[in-house]
Amino acid sequence: MIDMGVVSESGLKEPAVRIVKRADISLGRAWLIRIVGIFLAFAAGGLLILALGHNPIAVYQDMFTGAIASAAPKSGMAIRAVAILAVLVASAPV
Repeated sequence: MIDMGVVSESGLKEPAVRIVKRADISLGRAWLIRIVGIFLAFAAGGLLILALGHNPIAVYQDMFTGAIASAAPKSGMAIRAVAILAVLVASAPV
């Protein structure tokens, strides 16, 4: 098992990364952070797709078209998404 904790000067074990919700951040800035995060995720994925020798724009376009305009029933996609989300929630640390 990998121990991600850090021992502080007082000898107490603290998490290596501490995530705290900031109450003092404005709603506009919170949305800007989310949008930048999504953009960076698409950019990182695009670099990976490019490294594999494909056109990232064409791949993202095909993904979007397949998700929106596919002939598969949307209920089937929703059922698969719920199953994946259930697995993710079940495996999340408390």
